[in-house]
Amino acid sequence: MSNYQYCILKLIIDYIRQNKAIDLKFIDKIIEIVVNEKGLHDYVKKFQPYQDDFVISYNVITKIISGNIENIIKDIPQEFFYLNYDDRMLNNFSHVAWCTIHELYHARDYKKCIINQKDIETKILRESYYKPLIKNYIFLRDRPRFPFVRKRICKIQENRYQLYKSLWHFAPFERIANIDAIQDIVSIAEELRSYILWNYMTCRQQNFYLNAYNLLKANNITCSPTKFYLEKYDKKRQGEFIEKMGKNLPFIDRLRLGLEIKETASETLLLNLIKK
Repeated sequence: MSNYQYCILKLIIDYIRQNKAIDLKFIDKIIEIVVNEKGLHDYVKKFQPYQDDFVISYNVITKIISGNIENIIKDIPQEFFYLNYDDRMLNNFSHVAWCTIHELYHARDYKKCIINQKDIETKILRESYYKPLIKNYIFLRDRPRFPFVRKRICKIQENRYQLYKSLWHFAPFERIANIDAIQDIVSIAEELRSYILWNYMTCRQQNFYLNAYNLLKANNITCSPTKFYLEKYDKKRQGEFIEKMGKNLPFIDRLRLGLEIKETASETLLLNLIKK
């Protein structure tokens, strides 16, 4: 377990022992822990309570994580309510922590794109979502007195959001943030030896790994989730190039990045283990 994961674990346990409810300070502390660990001080300003229908989101332009605390709590899975008090509280706080970390990992991934890392993951992130925003971010950074640019960037976000809503399950930046954020909670569950929390979170993680592949297979679509997503944005050539870049990656890395899976005997076995 890493130091920041231990800090999150300690925060959750402290809240439960003091019989405190999930509040703004809890979310603020999660943000502080992850921002310090991942060096996101220039990419995350604060958490802003928001009265709207959505649950929680990160805005790359304002650098603010906005959320409706009531909706975050309502989003807690109903099956948690049938657990005993201690397990229920642990699962509730862990769920809220996971939602918050997920948004922080969007900031982490945006940072990777801004500093222009050359790895395949950053290439996927840039092509699937962040590339047009980065171009305008640099323009805005160099010309802070141009308010029309901010409006233009927000318009790009809105147009992409409409298409994104129909493709959420295939979006690489969502899959990666989901898988990585929930791994933090799995590590916490392992440290606490909480089988109930561990079992629930590993099942969700497995679903995040496999759901996009299963949806494509059910609709007789043979390409990978990442390539499928990029093609929907008229980036077929970039999708093919990324597949070539990632063809020699380990199986689990290709699965995480949504690349093509060649089901050889050993990989099929590993895939079955993940499904369990």
